Amino acid sequence: MTLKDWINNKFGERGIAKAARFLGYPYKTVIAWANLERFPRPAAQEIITLKSGGAVNINHWRAVFLNAEHERKATL
Repeated sequence: MTLKDWINNKFGERGIAKAARFLGYPYKTVIAWANLERFPRPAAQEIITLKSGGAVNINHWRAVFLNAEHERKATL
C-alpha cells in the first residue's frame, strides 16, 4: 500500500490534512509524498511505517514513485 492508499483508507479521500497532523509533518510535505512528487527520507519512512502500523509498504511505494518519476522525465 502506498501512502496515498493508506491516507484514503484511514482518513478518507480528503484526509491529507488529518494525516499530516497524525504523522507530524507539514501538509505540503505530506501532499508532495502522496502525489509522488517527492519521497521521504529514511527517518520519515520509519515514522510512516510505524504510525501506519506497517500498512504502508515502503518498497512498493518506492517502486510506484520511481515509475512515476520515470514517466515524468520521459515526457520532458
